[in-house]
Amino acid sequence: PAAQTASFLSSEIDELIQLLLQESYATRSGVEQQSLGKHACVIAVGGSGRGLVAPYSDADLLFLFRRPAGSAFEEFTGEVVRECWDAGIKLGHSLRSLSEAIAMAREDVQAATSLVDARRLWGNQSLFETFQGRVQRKVFLGRERSFIEACLASREEEREQYGDSVKQLEPDIKRSAGGLRDVHLIRWIGYACYNVADIEGLQEQ
Repeated sequence: PAAQTASFLSSEIDELIQLLLQESYATRSGVEQQSLGKHACVIAVGGSGRGLVAPYSDADLLFLFRRPAGSAFEEFTGEVVRECWDAGIKLGHSLRSLSEAIAMAREDVQAATSLVDARRLWGNQSLFETFQGRVQRKVFLGRERSFIEACLASREEEREQYGDSVKQLEPDIKRSAGGLRDVHLIRWIGYACYNVADIEGLQEQ
């Protein structure tokens, strides 16, 4: 089944990326390792965060850091990204400080929705938990209406671009009306309302 395939692909890609991350980390100096270990992490977002990756899709990653990691993490990220490409993994990635990531999510609804299913792949657990807390407080809490309205507007633009008719001969199964993106829309609105994103949890609500 499709869901099992997407879950299997996600798991295999996770393992390979984690291996490449650890191999690159092992080549760093002791001082750099200490800095990266305290002030950096790599987060799966979007479809990768959900643990569902379709064949030929990008792996979506956020390379997140606190300022003390700075240039060391930037160099580390560049090396890992090149290794991923050499290994055949297509990346959709960004490198951002904690404050930059929060600011982007507040300004860009697509950045915000990608964080609904954020999942730590590697690095400092405390930084990841701090990030999750700030996302909840500064991106979603008290901004539910504007977030939902932005999601609906973005979805309407996609429908216009990829086809609003459910009777298209060749619909875009992700972005056309009735496609996967409409399922995502339900989950994003549900998350804003109930802090729950999975379908089973939303059914309970």
